[in-house]
Amino acid sequence: MNKWQNHVNVGYNYTLESITSKSQLKKEVCEFIYGVCNLKGNHYSQASLKNAISSISRYLREVKSDWNYNLLNKSDFPDIFATLDGTLKEIKKLGIGTAKPYDGITNNELKVILHYSEMSSNNPNGLLRRVFLWICLFCCSRGGGINRNQHTFELPFPEDIPGIAESNTDIKKYIAQRPQNYKTKKFYLSISQNAS
Repeated sequence: MNKWQNHVNVGYNYTLESITSKSQLKKEVCEFIYGVCNLKGNHYSQASLKNAISSISRYLREVKSDWNYNLLNKSDFPDIFATLDGTLKEIKKLGIGTAKPYDGITNNELKVILHYSEMSSNNPNGLLRRVFLWICLFCCSRGGGINRNQHTFELPFPEDIPGIAESNTDIKKYIAQRPQNYKTKKFYLSISQNAS
């Protein structure tokens, strides 16, 4: 907040921790909530703004021995709470910093990822990453990993384009390169010989 005061030049010639008046601190934190923006002049996300106020509160507890307040506590600072709440609602209404988990990966993004050197199928780690990516894409496991026993089920993978190594080629290569003396005989992904 001290950096914000200097950057925006709000007219304060003292630091936040030197404030002794609770009402003065309230006023300045509310001004900070209203006025803080990133270098491009845009609002921060809801989480960033709330984390900033939490950090300021923790900082004040560390540097001021007589400070026993929480800036986010409605009973300690109702004006700060109301200002932050209103600002967060406005940021939400504007859609700033909103995660869009429903946006899938585009074909161009996938091409960039697959052509990245760390994703090369010519080294074991890269091949493992490629297989993991293909499984995630085709199994639609966007909500996290599988953490329970599953019945066997088959997922039809699209055929590879002739002459281009894609998902089937990568997975077959991964299975073929597994050592013969591996500890587990089961692999949760295998290629079905049944044609549907």
